[in-house]
Amino acid sequence: MIRFTLILLGCCFGWIQGQAINPKNVVVVVNKRDHDSIDLGYYYALKREVPIENIVHLEVSEEEQISWDEYLDQIQNPLMSWLLEAGWFEGFGSKRKDDLGRTVNLVESHKVEAMVICKGLPLRIKNDPNRLPPKESIPEDRWQFYTGRASVDSELATLPFPKANLVGFYPNPMYLRTKPRDLFEVNPLVVGRLDGPSYEAATALIDNAILAEKEGIAGRAYIDLKGPHQAGDDWLEATRKLLSSKGYDLDVHEDVGRFNLVDRFDDPLFYFGWYTGGIDGPFTHYDFKFPAGAIALHIHSFTASSIRNGHQHWVGPLVARGVTATFGNTSEPYLGLTHQPHHIMEALYKGLTVGEAALYSIMGLSWSGIFVGDPLYLPPLGLKMSPKNEYDVLLTANRARAAGDESAFKAVVYEHEKAQHFSTGLWLYSYYVELDDEEKAYEYLQSITRPSAGETRNWGILLEIAEGFYRLGFGKRAELIIEDLLKRTESKRELEIQLLVRAVKFAKTHDQSEALEKWSKRLELLTTPTKEKKK
Repeated sequence: MIRFTLILLGCCFGWIQGQAINPKNVVVVVNKRDHDSIDLGYYYALKREVPIENIVHLEVSEEEQISWDEYLDQIQNPLMSWLLEAGWFEGFGSKRKDDLGRTVNLVESHKVEAMVICKGLPLRIKNDPNRLPPKESIPEDRWQFYTGRASVDSELATLPFPKANLVGFYPNPMYLRTKPRDLFEVNPLVVGRLDGPSYEAATALIDNAILAEKEGIAGRAYIDLKGPHQAGDDWLEATRKLLSSKGYDLDVHEDVGRFNLVDRFDDPLFYFGWYTGGIDGPFTHYDFKFPAGAIALHIHSFTASSIRNGHQHWVGPLVARGVTATFGNTSEPYLGLTHQPHHIMEALYKGLTVGEAALYSIMGLSWSGIFVGDPLYLPPLGLKMSPKNEYDVLLTANRARAAGDESAFKAVVYEHEKAQHFSTGLWLYSYYVELDDEEKAYEYLQSITRPSAGETRNWGILLEIAEGFYRLGFGKRAELIIEDLLKRTESKRELEIQLLVRAVKFAKTHDQSEALEKWSKRLELLTTPTKEKKK
């Protein structure tokens, strides 16, 4: 254990926490027409020790989508005026407007480390063809970007910059950078949004970030591959490699489709995947909840078309389920202009806050991307002297094994003996399978305290246990688990189909002919169209 402890200490003290954003340099924007927006802004200021005078009240439409006239008259122009008058922006300000309705200003520098947009402010700006320059004036290879639509947040990130027009995106000068190129470069703004389907969901973004920073984070990672473009899969594969190298216990879905209702999905601290328009799979279990500090990103063109609905798209539902930080698009961004998951994690391991990581990981601003969460959230990614729970023990053990310390499993054995938790039991089962020690593998597999089959979110775990019994030659024990779950699928057709697909796969893989025939027939009855059944 001495060698293992030294590796743990080395990991702990080798990790350096980044420089946090100074709350005194945070601007909070609220809608004076919306009492919840005002309350949320003051709640955030109280929790994060942001000075009250940093809160700016704008009188804004309460609709999620607004016109360019509304954006300029109600948000950009008054906010720019306030920032200049209050000394946040250094430069020249005027009341004169250009042809597009923007006040003419010149920003030489600014001291805004982050801007927080509170629930109640509009989310997106609709395209206005009358504000676009002639299409012929745009290079043909950029015609796909010939639109003036944008997210409010992405547009605000470019407040310090003079822009010639409103068409297309603005190249992000801080993409993959932690510092400006030179002393004279003006940075875009780090913008985070506290928003969601309810006031309570929005305040939870704050509370969960602070709780995670105080008590630490722990959980597993889940990567969902096989989207429509190779570049996206390459990003996700890079994310997988990074998280695996950091010791996270993780599952990767490599088939077409996504994680489904019967896949293992316990304690998702990190989720990165694609590609569908609305939340589905394990997220739809009635009691699904993210652990505090969780970060999630689902790549799709319209994940944040609306975030006030807890059942449509992705960002709103993820916030409703307790995610601490997430990212999305209010309209078609094209893949290259979305937040890139591997760069988000790369930035976090550089010590950036999640708000800074959001800016670091996206190529274009004045476009459709948004970050929802507290921009000050600084995930404590280093190892802890006192593990938070079983997942922390596994993280430490995985890192130690990667460093060549095979005694790491002793810490997992010690943790397992305390509670026989399925996470440690399955880890030890896999550990001994790798060593071809089936006797020890069975010992730990059968010792697991199984989670309740009455909660469908546990079925993926129970199926992993069943698969373990199959692999070790205890087919009857595996079938008992599966048959018990099948009895619980009454009136839940989709759940029954997904369970049977998994069961049939197990039976085929492990040459269980009797079970294969039984489950295949049941699956066929459920999936054959009614007309064919009558024939």
